[in-house]
Amino acid sequence: MDEAKDFDFINSTYWKMFSYSHLNVFLDEHPSRDVSYWKLKRYVTYFFLFLYFPVWLVIEVSGMFLGRKGDLAQVAFDLSYVAHIVQLVIKMGYFLYHIKDIRSLCLRFERFHTSNHRPVFSRRLLGERGQFLRRLASTYYTVIYMNFLFWIITPLFIQPIIYGLTQAGFITATGPQNIIPKFFPVRYPFDETSTRNRIIIACMEFTVLSAGFTYFIPIDQFFVSVIVMVCSEIDVICKSLMASNELARELDRDYSLLLGSEDNRNRIDLKLFIEDHQRALRTTKKISEVMNPILGLVVGNCMVLLCTLALVITTKMKTASSFSEVFREVFGFIVVMTTSLITLYLYSWMCGELKSSEEAVFGAVYSSDWYNRNKSYRDNVLIVMRQSYTSRPLRMMSMGDMDKETFIKGLKGIYTYYNFLTHFE
Repeated sequence: MDEAKDFDFINSTYWKMFSYSHLNVFLDEHPSRDVSYWKLKRYVTYFFLFLYFPVWLVIEVSGMFLGRKGDLAQVAFDLSYVAHIVQLVIKMGYFLYHIKDIRSLCLRFERFHTSNHRPVFSRRLLGERGQFLRRLASTYYTVIYMNFLFWIITPLFIQPIIYGLTQAGFITATGPQNIIPKFFPVRYPFDETSTRNRIIIACMEFTVLSAGFTYFIPIDQFFVSVIVMVCSEIDVICKSLMASNELARELDRDYSLLLGSEDNRNRIDLKLFIEDHQRALRTTKKISEVMNPILGLVVGNCMVLLCTLALVITTKMKTASSFSEVFREVFGFIVVMTTSLITLYLYSWMCGELKSSEEAVFGAVYSSDWYNRNKSYRDNVLIVMRQSYTSRPLRMMSMGDMDKETFIKGLKGIYTYYNFLTHFE
């Protein structure tokens, strides 16, 4: 079997992260087949990014100033929702603008020397990480789409029932009632009680909810996969400096079981190791450059979105006569908050793992009996050790360095901001 085809499943991991958003068409510079469908999926993304989302933002901002009066919880929700859509537009625009740099982050694993040195070992280890990412993405999207269905289907069934019971006199109406459901608790700069306007609002909300849930996660999932696969390749590179008997003595698992009949049992040549290491370093440098604003947006969005949603939830539960009145909104908000927290945790965890992987090269080289070799060999080893002694920082705009502690610091910041908002109640 052709070696490149052996790695096709692993290489395709990046493309699988986008699911139904079809943003993966931008990773393909030229379509392999069905050009019209390839162009259509691109045009749909352009439509939402450059037309629909901006128009929706104008309507929503106008509703904040010209629509019905709202309390602090309503104002906080409006601001957080606008901020969320703005960061989504910025993230999508950034992704498309830097698509050439982003394509370079998608590694071709068959081109590494370690893949020639131990092809079966590389495919098995990288395949495990690829399967993990696919399962993670599948779980993530299941939660997202379940939440989407909950937001859409529940009003379609509940609103007509409430309207019918109100008209029959079984329920006392607290305001104007309409059979057309309202999917989202936002304000508009026109009369929301008119049936014609309610139909327009329902169509707009359905579209923006569909697009919002579709584009909410894919770019983050893609960047998480980029970090995981680079960490995995660095792990393979480190393991290539170990003989088969050393792989069996690893503390976390017996890596010698991943070796196949085609694999070389001896250590890889140092020059080939250095070439692979340099390629991995260039990729991590590019990751640090490309992901700088993305990481900043994720942290900023979490702080604004989670704090305001927490304020909305607590306010609604205080003012509601029964929990059933606010069950749908509270449940939906909790799912959105949980998803955002998981996204922040994944970024924090994987950025920490990337740093650990870079620093692990130092230990792998140091334990390879380099001090008993000739001067040229020792000099090359010292260069690699110097490059891998400290990992490259992953900046979050001007908010510091992303690592495993960022998640805890983010939670503290969210709690502090929430307490600040509650003083205005």
